Amino acid sequence: MDRYDDRLLATTNLIEAYDLLMEFVAKHISDKIHLINNVNISVRDLIAREVIGNILVHRDYL
Repeated sequence: MDRYDDRLLATTNLIEAYDLLMEFVAKHISDKIHLINNVNISVRDLIAREVIGNILVHRDYL
């Protein structure tokens, strides 16, 4: 049975894994712009940066 599989395995170093995961998030989550003091802020990038940083810091190094 053919199934849609869109998983991402980031087994590279921290810098490359961060870039891969940010591209994955940008591909799958729409970008909502929020205006703060007349400056456009990307909510997706702010949240993704925090989540991806925590994922990479706490991943298991075998």
